[in-house]
Amino acid sequence: ERDRKPPAGDQERKPVAGERGGKSTAGTTLSRWAEEMRQVFRSGTTSQFVLYGNVSDLQPVVKGAVATEYVSLRRFLTETMFAPFDVVLLYDRGKGIRVRKGGDHFHRFLKMFDTFQGTSWASIPDTGTDKLETLDLSGQLPREPKRALELIDRFLRTGLARTRPVDGKPVADPLKIAVLIDYAHYIAPAGEPLYISGDLSQSIIQILDWSSDPAVTGAFVTTVLITETLADLNGLLVENPYAAKIRIGLPDAAELRDYMRDLAAGVADFDGVCEVPRD
Repeated sequence: ERDRKPPAGDQERKPVAGERGGKSTAGTTLSRWAEEMRQVFRSGTTSQFVLYGNVSDLQPVVKGAVATEYVSLRRFLTETMFAPFDVVLLYDRGKGIRVRKGGDHFHRFLKMFDTFQGTSWASIPDTGTDKLETLDLSGQLPREPKRALELIDRFLRTGLARTRPVDGKPVADPLKIAVLIDYAHYIAPAGEPLYISGDLSQSIIQILDWSSDPAVTGAFVTTVLITETLADLNGLLVENPYAAKIRIGLPDAAELRDYMRDLAAGVADFDGVCEVPRD
């Protein structure tokens, strides 16, 4: 049997999204698709997800007892679904690699990479508190899929090999890493396998490898492909049995009503400026 990751929240690990104090809060903090994703990840059967459908809509995040904030899907994944993770990387072909969480870990990796490869990605002048935000704004990290995915893969392997000293001996302490690939259909577009070659084939193989390599699937590593329609994504990724396809549907009537209620709650003189009643 393939190595399976322990369910998040077990032993000394932080709980996954949708859990507080070991108890699920599904139904109040997570949408249906997010709860499905959480359950699949907890089962340990797969660590790669393809999110498709209504990927540009806002996602609700409950703040406190009554307040609700609506955020983008990318922010929702980073701050809610992958809150227990050490590093969250976001990559798309237009903006390249960005670090949404764990910039220090990635910056240390870049410094080591520079030493062996002769690059200078980690030596860009720091103009802010987050070194990786500066790297992102400078546009120095690679944007083309071949080089970008290679760099991400090297970071994953380095993170999995991390150790910490305990009583003078090295003990495995791998990083928990999530990789979000936005606009995935521009990185691995649909097409007949017969005509896939060169850099495109290498990118597809790299993504497939992350879904099936036991060293990755048995660790706290998750990869997420984001696309509006499965038809635009390469069939080898869509039909990959090691990846879970999860559809983000349009909000139903109850969800729209909750959104309008929360939106109106922030307007003090709502009844005076809108002819439509709050209810």
